[in-house]
Amino acid sequence: MPNHPKITVITPSFNQGKFIGDTIRSVVEQGYPNLEYIVMDGGSTDETVEVIKQFEDKISYWESVPDKGQTDAINKGLKRATGEVFNWLNSDDIYHENSLFRIGEAFRDETINVVLGNCVFFENETGKDLDLYSITRCKETVERTLAEMVMGQPGHFYRMSVIDQLGRQLEASFRYSMDMELWYRYLHDYGLNHIKTIDDIICHFRWHADSKTIAEGPEFKKDDNAIMFTMLQQCDAPQELLDYHDSPRTMEYDRKWSFRQVDRHKLIAFVANNLAMLHYSAHRYDQAASCISIAKNYGYPADLNFQVRYHAQTKLPAGFLEWVRKLKSGSKSGTA
Repeated sequence: MPNHPKITVITPSFNQGKFIGDTIRSVVEQGYPNLEYIVMDGGSTDETVEVIKQFEDKISYWESVPDKGQTDAINKGLKRATGEVFNWLNSDDIYHENSLFRIGEAFRDETINVVLGNCVFFENETGKDLDLYSITRCKETVERTLAEMVMGQPGHFYRMSVIDQLGRQLEASFRYSMDMELWYRYLHDYGLNHIKTIDDIICHFRWHADSKTIAEGPEFKKDDNAIMFTMLQQCDAPQELLDYHDSPRTMEYDRKWSFRQVDRHKLIAFVANNLAMLHYSAHRYDQAASCISIAKNYGYPADLNFQVRYHAQTKLPAGFLEWVRKLKSGSKSGTA
């Protein structure tokens, strides 16, 4: 079907029987004419299998056998996938009506490798959408995009040929940020090229107490730190930045980054600037000043002024301007 590129959607699942029916229904009732839908269940002991069987005539492939978790389930699904476009949909989320048509339409442009759409959170108890959205954000440079770590996986689709170039596997050692790690591999190899952002809502993310994002939110930091630590280490970044991302981190993780589209010094500058903002928010003024100095030394762009960017986020204490003046005069201490 030349006007409808084949889309592969993989749903990893384990004991999500109370939600997975809504998830499957949201996929198969899209009416998209060139869909490959794969459900990889990890051997659920609740009603999940019974629910899946209700839709099995509309599912391309499904199984329910023990696996090593969400990442392993998606990787097993990828081995079976034959689509031109790929993403996964977790077993408690749902697609917006006609969203796959919007994704397919965007990928009709053969120069596009990645399509980014919006995901809106909804309250599990009421079903009402919240005023809270998630979308992968591309900044003005690839280095700033990497440094700021903002991603909305449910609305983030890839061309499968790119997935093949990136190894056709998610990072097996990650339980949480395997989506971010794949995105960063793309950015290293392709930069900000061949990406299309659309304004449409693609997915609804279920806000409930048992989801990994809610229940295990702090654990994501281990994977995020592992990504950033390996990049900074291969940039020969200052020890202060390495120390910040060293613990806690997923120690099993090791990646040789390509840096094909990434300037190492610019990446250090953006990471240092963001870390300065975090330190300042926590009233760690000496550490903030030190990171500002690192950012300046590595060429942080003058048109992205720290003071202006921070002011946009929060109300500044009265001593801030005095602190900035001391920075400009060369002092690393301040009394903000």
